[in-house]
Amino acid sequence: MWGVVAGVGAVAGEVEATRFDWVDPRRLAIETDARFVDPRWERALSECLERCRPFRADDVDGLAEVSQALFELPFVAEVGPPRLVWPDGAVVDVRFERPVACLRRGATFLCVSAQGRVLPGGWAAPPTLDGLTLPVLGRLGQDESDAVPGQPLSRAGLWHGLSLVLSLEEHLDRDERLALGTLTIDAENGALGQVEDPGAVLHLEGRRVVLWGRTPDVDAPGALPTELKWRHVVEAVELSNAQKLLWRAVDVRWDEYAVALRHDEPVPEPEVWRDATERAKDEEARRRADGSASGGGTVGGAVRGGDRTAPGGNWEPPPSSWDPPGDVNRGARPTLGRVR
Repeated sequence: MWGVVAGVGAVAGEVEATRFDWVDPRRLAIETDARFVDPRWERALSECLERCRPFRADDVDGLAEVSQALFELPFVAEVGPPRLVWPDGAVVDVRFERPVACLRRGATFLCVSAQGRVLPGGWAAPPTLDGLTLPVLGRLGQDESDAVPGQPLSRAGLWHGLSLVLSLEEHLDRDERLALGTLTIDAENGALGQVEDPGAVLHLEGRRVVLWGRTPDVDAPGALPTELKWRHVVEAVELSNAQKLLWRAVDVRWDEYAVALRHDEPVPEPEVWRDATERAKDEEARRRADGSASGGGTVGGAVRGGDRTAPGGNWEPPPSSWDPPGDVNRGARPTLGRVR
């Protein structure tokens, strides 16, 4: 639904602009179908319109100046042509940038749009939109000091991470995203595909990590489809949240994902997991025998999923790689405002 998010004075209705001479930009109303608008953006819109000069109703350049001034705001993605409205105002359709992720800059978090644009307005913690916490791009606790509101992401690793966020929106429903909790995406190595390098790494709450491999924006022939990787993540998270399988790392690069179990909590070992472990050992032995030993790792002695067991040895992520900064998961989440 479209709604008015800025403008001074009421608009009675659109009429032909033939009975008035001048348009006051301060009376211009902005309409949008955005799911939310940051209140700080609304203030910036009003201040922008106050700086615009009044113009004659037939002044094409005056209309263009208002549109250009709005378009130059760092959170505006598109501006439609103004429509003159009696007695001395106008209406313009504006499409705002849509936040899908955030990054840490200093002590605050800045939102990032689906187009990779850093948006103005800092938050004390990763903000939520419609009850979902926006994923954080970058290494755990890393200060993206070169991030500039209104400018695109500054590094390839952040763009790799954004492609993962967009695939998350595409393949997971709301409940599945809620189950993930707060998510940090370290995709600095998102273009790497070697067996010994995990590529992109997803950090979940509870000191859990997901080894992803190449990100969706990287051409990787033979890589596991993105949708199947997300299915692996969802299944592993569901098992962990239900206390049926307590893991600290999961590798989703293979047809059958592999997990590293937590060492600080007892975990029952059902027959299915012992069987899977034996299959992994047999597969590894077979591949080594014919000289084709390559691929992923059976981590912590348990695998599950798919039709093919990932061969290889143990993978032990460094402890520091999943220790979240103390303030990431602390306190209430700020919530992005909605269109009034």
